[in-house]
Amino acid sequence: MTKVFYFWYSLAMLFGGKDSIGLDIGSSFIKAVKLKESKGSYELDLCHVHALPPELIVDGSIIDSLRLVDSLKEMIKTAGIKAKNAAIAISGHSSVIIKRISLPEMSEEELSESIKFEAEQYVPFDIDDVNLDFQIIGPKDEPGQMDVILVAVKKDKITDYTSVIKMAGKNPALMDVDAFAPRLSFFFNSHSDFFEEIAKFRAARRMWAKIMRDRFKAKNPRSMWMRFHAQTAGVSLTAQQPYNNVIRVTTEALAAVLGGAQSLHTNSLDEVLALPSNSAVKIALRTQQIIAEETGVINTIDPLAGSYFIESLTNKLEEGAWDYIQRIDDIGGMLAAIERGFPQTEISNSSYKLQQQIDHAEKVMVGVNKYVADEDTPINTLKIEEKVAAEQISRLREVKRQRDGQAVLRALNDLRAACKRSDSNIMPFVIDAVKAYATEQ
Repeated sequence: MTKVFYFWYSLAMLFGGKDSIGLDIGSSFIKAVKLKESKGSYELDLCHVHALPPELIVDGSIIDSLRLVDSLKEMIKTAGIKAKNAAIAISGHSSVIIKRISLPEMSEEELSESIKFEAEQYVPFDIDDVNLDFQIIGPKDEPGQMDVILVAVKKDKITDYTSVIKMAGKNPALMDVDAFAPRLSFFFNSHSDFFEEIAKFRAARRMWAKIMRDRFKAKNPRSMWMRFHAQTAGVSLTAQQPYNNVIRVTTEALAAVLGGAQSLHTNSLDEVLALPSNSAVKIALRTQQIIAEETGVINTIDPLAGSYFIESLTNKLEEGAWDYIQRIDDIGGMLAAIERGFPQTEISNSSYKLQQQIDHAEKVMVGVNKYVADEDTPINTLKIEEKVAAEQISRLREVKRQRDGQAVLRALNDLRAACKRSDSNIMPFVIDAVKAYATEQ
């Protein structure tokens, strides 16, 4: 949810300006986020979570606007929010239309005068019943054309939320979740328990559809599609009997495909020992190609749907995941959970438990704690010739000779200072150091 929140807040800044606070007004909490521009990028400037009394908002409808205004004012005071504008999500409300359209190239003043006429063909309401706004994105490849984001908001359906924001002393800016949700994607790991991994991906896809539909009120079906990339599990690779890793990677990749992955990375068999060799990389590539071209698993969507075992396991995993989401919501959201170390602790505990199971042979790892071979399996790993190191050192010396020493010193000092500040986003400073060709020594 954090990713969604930041994304629509960033988009809303197009309409609310840089002096904006992002507000997510839910049924249990108000979440506020503010970004600030730093060195050509953005970093977190403020994050605050404020609990709401029960029954203020039910199913997205404001039940007691005056009490909600009081809660907003209390949060604004407590968090020290100075921003004049509040960017709020309408969460896929059917009365909000946001479209990227192509129009003949014109100035902003000319478009302001003609936007009502241009919008009529895109807005399925009486044009006099909506508020219109737009943002010129830039010229298209076609000569004489430009891209524009058109926003149309039905007046009578958003009065409650805009009134509450105004009564709390802020200017409302609005963004529909369907304007960006179809572009979101995820990155998953595919592990060794074949059916559990398939069920995991299926559960995630079902949950995402429900979250977008029920929590964020998305209307566009594409907003409910979970697009994800999967990579086979590096932790499942073993140095013992390394050719076993080919089979491990194959089953993990197949589980990802059967679970609905859109893109896939297959690990090389020797990655646990060294950088992948060309032959190992080719085997990893051929694994994907054989799954895609020879097995037939890509010929139908969700091929294991209806299996009693798969469906029951999917339900079980989904139920457990909802419990986790509820625990995170009870803490105050993912940002608050991270600050408390909740997800970090859960991940650490899970990793420790897995290793304990392997060490005590409760979980079988072939070649490690069962079917152990007396002799080592020979394998050719990638070896970097010594002359490569000499060539690289020579190149590095030339870079140091030609770079601006003062710029390097400034960049490194700025980076060190940023690292000492707990609230600093160090990435812009790292980028500056890279641009200055800074090195550790």
